This record gives sequence, structure tokens and C-alpha cells, in this order.
Amino acid sequence: MPENISSEVARLLKEEREKRQISLNLLAQKAGVNRQSVAFIEQGLRNPTLNTLFRLTLALEVEPEDIIGRARKLAAKKHSK
Repeated sequence: MPENISSEVARLLKEEREKRQISLNLLAQKAGVNRQSVAFIEQGLRNPTLNTLFRLTLALEVEPEDIIGRARKLAAKKHSK
């Protein structure tokens, strides 16, 4: 199930960014994270460190606990199918 949580975190981060109409470049700049790293995270090719997750969620003005909690619920739902 951890792989599922990671992919859901990636999807939710991208969803939150797009909902706020923030470009990948702007999010990377606001979070102080390399643009390519953000792209890899959103694509599920790289897992964010806790520090990076906190920086991204702060830049998106969303609580990291919200992203993790939602990802956990979504992954559990998919795992139970």
C-alpha cells in the first residue's frame, strides 16, 4: 500500500497546484524546490522528502496533513478493491 499512498500524494499535489492555477515554475520558485524535482514528484517518478512535502504544501497553502490524510484514504479505498 505505501506505493499507492506515494502515487496519491503526487496526484493530489498536482491537483492542488492546478486548482490554484499555479505553474510548475511558480510552485517550484515559491517552495524553493528545483522545478524538475517538482515535475518528477507530480509524475510519481520521485517521492518527496518530508521537508520538500512541507515546502510544497506551504507554497500551495494547504496543510501537509490534509494531503497525506486524503492520499491515505484514497490508497486504502483502491487497495480494498
